[in-house]
Amino acid sequence: MKKLFTVILVIVLIAGCQSVPDSTNKMPQTKPEIKPSGEIIPSTTETGERKSPEPTRPTTPEEAKVAELVNHLADEDWEKREAATDELIKMGNSIIPILEKMKEHPDPEARVRIKIVIERLNELNLIEKYKEKVLKDKLIVVSLTEPTIQLEGKVVTEIELKQTLETLIKYAQENKIPAPYFTVVVERTAVERNQVRDIRDFIQLANLIQNLGLKVVIKQKSKPR
Repeated sequence: MKKLFTVILVIVLIAGCQSVPDSTNKMPQTKPEIKPSGEIIPSTTETGERKSPEPTRPTTPEEAKVAELVNHLADEDWEKREAATDELIKMGNSIIPILEKMKEHPDPEARVRIKIVIERLNELNLIEKYKEKVLKDKLIVVSLTEPTIQLEGKVVTEIELKQTLETLIKYAQENKIPAPYFTVVVERTAVERNQVRDIRDFIQLANLIQNLGLKVVIKQKSKPR
């Protein structure tokens, strides 16, 4: 009887050991999350270690090409990183929304290069818009009607105006146009109220343009009735 009991106990112990999972070999992992854009968020382990990012899921050939080039921005080869940067710039403004979705790339240099590409594409967009004004007319019109500043009819902030003019100056220099590069006509619309503030802002705007090395022509406009 004792022998039979011992045999049953051994069988139960063996079966119990086989049913216990081996926790030393496997560690629970979180599943990758998929963003609405199709980008897969890298999965992590319980220890917080970040696994290598999964490839993105582009929905158009253009997105696929951009994703491929963005991956090259993190390449160990400097020449490949430079070539990918140049290729992205050549693709034009249409890829800016795609790049905006990739600004949080896990690689630090790729993030920096994505930002550089976006900035350069925005510069090229400005140049395309105003190049005739710079190369042919050599004239840019800025209007000040309190409280707005308008650059060729478009409302801009003072910072945006300065950045645009700096970009156009750089473009003029690249095309060997001598200083003062082009003339900025600053139109001021007379106002009945806040005249002191209006004049102060007008002078400040004119000084900003002159400090960039541009020629400023002042033009007074009457307030429309």
